[in-house]
Amino acid sequence: MHLTPRLPRSVVAIPLLCCLCAAPPAQAQYHATISGTFSGQFTGPTTVQDTFTGSGTDTLGGAFTFTGMANADISDLFHQLLTNGTNTLDYGGGDTLTSAFSGSLDNLSALSTNHLFTGGTGVFVNNSGSAIGTGALVFTGQTSGTFTLNLVGPAVPEPGSIALCAGMGLTGSFCAARRRRRRRKQI
Repeated sequence: MHLTPRLPRSVVAIPLLCCLCAAPPAQAQYHATISGTFSGQFTGPTTVQDTFTGSGTDTLGGAFTFTGMANADISDLFHQLLTNGTNTLDYGGGDTLTSAFSGSLDNLSALSTNHLFTGGTGVFVNNSGSAIGTGALVFTGQTSGTFTLNLVGPAVPEPGSIALCAGMGLTGSFCAARRRRRRRKQI
């Protein structure tokens, strides 16, 4: 009769939990579609401060309202630079996601932006990440009009997934410690 040594459950369970948490399920790429209006005020001979309002949907929280502002350098009308941009996606119920952005407006219509998500409130309090934006502006006045913007970013685990992994890791650690204490008492 051949006996195979049996590994303690904690030796098998803890690495398994670590592997599961280290590789959370694949997440879909972040995507948002936003549309709305903008208006601007001259703050200098070649500088306009724009405000944006609108609504949209995304793959994180669903439907949201959108508010933002940016400074536009219009010294070259066909390649305007957008700087010091900030925006907030408000999903209601105290859940907001904020970002800082910069970008450009080429040929008075092609919008290109880089967004850095800096957190938020509610379920988005510790979120961070980035997204690339492409879209269009249609001027209906000298410094006003409508816009569309599509944001695409890498997949980021949702806050709930991160909390689940942390909770599983702590549970595994407590179980292993408890088993060690039992063994010591038996010896």
